[in-house]
Amino acid sequence: MFDYLSGRPSIAWRRKEVYSVIILCVWLISTGSQSGPRILGIRRMNRLLQRFSPWKLILGTVTAVYSLRHFDKLVGLHAPDPPAHLYSPAYMRATWLTLGLDAGFATAMSIRPTWLRDICSMVFSVYYFLHGDEADEKMRKFREVCTVELLRATWDKTSNPYIRAFTYFERPYIHIRRKIIIPRLPGSQYARPITAWLFFAGDESALRRTTDLVLDFPGGGFVAMGPLHHEERLRSWAVITEKPVLSVEYCKAPEYPYPYAIDEGFDAYCTIMETHGRLLGMSGEKLNIIMSGDSAGGNIAVNVMFKILESPTPIEHPAGLALTYPALNFAITSWSWPRDPNVVISEHENGENTIRTSPTCYPNLVSPQIGPLGGNATAAGPSKLRRKSSQWHSVVAIQTDGQVVAPPGVPYPRTNASLFEKQQEQVLLAKENPHVHAMNGTIPQSTQVTMSSRAGYLNDRIISPSMMWAMAIMYLGPRWQPGLEADYHISPILAPSKLLARFPPVLLQCGGKDPLVDDTMIFAGRIREAKMHSKNEETVRAAGMPDMDDGSANLGVDTQIFPDWSHGYLQMPSIMRDARAAINDIAEWMTETFQGNHCSELRENPGTRTAEGDRTSACNGKGDGRQKQVREEKGRGRMESEGEAEGEDMMMFTVRKRRSEG
Repeated sequence: MFDYLSGRPSIAWRRKEVYSVIILCVWLISTGSQSGPRILGIRRMNRLLQRFSPWKLILGTVTAVYSLRHFDKLVGLHAPDPPAHLYSPAYMRATWLTLGLDAGFATAMSIRPTWLRDICSMVFSVYYFLHGDEADEKMRKFREVCTVELLRATWDKTSNPYIRAFTYFERPYIHIRRKIIIPRLPGSQYARPITAWLFFAGDESALRRTTDLVLDFPGGGFVAMGPLHHEERLRSWAVITEKPVLSVEYCKAPEYPYPYAIDEGFDAYCTIMETHGRLLGMSGEKLNIIMSGDSAGGNIAVNVMFKILESPTPIEHPAGLALTYPALNFAITSWSWPRDPNVVISEHENGENTIRTSPTCYPNLVSPQIGPLGGNATAAGPSKLRRKSSQWHSVVAIQTDGQVVAPPGVPYPRTNASLFEKQQEQVLLAKENPHVHAMNGTIPQSTQVTMSSRAGYLNDRIISPSMMWAMAIMYLGPRWQPGLEADYHISPILAPSKLLARFPPVLLQCGGKDPLVDDTMIFAGRIREAKMHSKNEETVRAAGMPDMDDGSANLGVDTQIFPDWSHGYLQMPSIMRDARAAINDIAEWMTETFQGNHCSELRENPGTRTAEGDRTSACNGKGDGRQKQVREEKGRGRMESEGEAEGEDMMMFTVRKRRSEG
């Protein structure tokens, strides 16, 4: 209190205050009279309480203190809790555990030696599991003064030996898990070799026969986390796809700022491609690579793709890109303007069109509420993510000049109406008439604005604005200058269309409540738009896109949104079972992309055989639907998902819906 009265809040002042109170209380207990002081009726109270035993007095005191601390909740004066309806129950529960661990590890990060810090981290985490509000408040204060030590202490927590022991059975068994040292390219400006980790479910002989590889760039805000912190999903991919997964342990900022990690990824890709995988123990024949990355790793993967396309010497293109909640925009803005591809028209299960006004607004097909971005939020009860027929929707990314297509019956916006009233009118109209055909006409959109996801989800429980700002500063390094975020190598969503048109098939996956969801939707729209407007068919064909003779020509852009999730769910399979569906979906897409690439090669070169055998029969047996089957390790069961893609020139877009059990 005294530090605030002085106008200079200080931990030192508060520490002195705590010591003073403790010393005063101990002095009163040790020197005070048995009957108590003659003030405030303490002696009379002492006589009344003499009939209670000591344990009852202690329990009563603790109960009274607890009741006073939660008095506002008892009488209905507590503050609202926005995340209660923002996230699904499963994701909310996972963030509670994550924040409890973060608070415990942040509290113990200054303790030495390491073995004591590991123990204290777990002990403190248990305390914060029991006091979730304190965990939220503590992490809010830590994040206000975000440091690289804090980020590494909280995000690298899966390297704690006790957490690794707890998650041991969540990591599928694989035969090969080894560290790989990749030499630099001849003439490279860097001498430091590249470190990576190889995961493969088969044995050495199976590895020598394979010609497909997943090259992964793990996320971690450019400053933390390596392949071993993402081991659960990497092992799962290796088991499901039956392909080797190589995860690059690129050097982190601020010690190695931009563009060191990008150059590392490019050198690793080129070295592996030049040796056709022999460096890893593979067949040495023609190599097909799918690059993947989550969060910051997605930024690195996209930039490696840029360097491949911009290389003066021809380099074999990857077969595909799998990006999960990628960080593709360093310009933190508050509004999503009409110049962004923020108008999407999607198909529901019955094929009818409905309007959506923001890339961050994804309806859950239940009773709607106004969300923080003007979209629909769900007050969900107990639910479970169920895999069913995949819902692949046509998405049209439109560069507007203030005009949008509107459903019939939507009134023109009134100039004297508040934004909330207009939003509520649209939500109620959508609730009464959820499936309507779009009009051929247009209405002005001059008064319709939407907050960007970074601003709308300002209080996200996983990544805060201060964390994003700190990570950006550390990643850009001392060469940072105002306007540098306009460089498309830093903000890939600004890349020229001629580069995006040459991209291979892309899968973009993100949570609907993620502050980075705008990056996913805008980048997907830009790639699709670039491919649509590309006049050079040879350029698109050179990108390695498989022929789509089954009528599902989607321009190679698949987008999947989980409406009630935010960031980091790929690291949550141990505490959120639903996250396994997302991991499995990526593995399915990789398998299909590899298969499509091989079929395309066989059509171009009939009779070609590879080290993995003749795939002609598999290609000839390929159906028109997107039939998928996930084999889950260790008897976790089997789940099937199938669906069909309709129409031509579509961007594939999936909204994973949650259905209440009942």
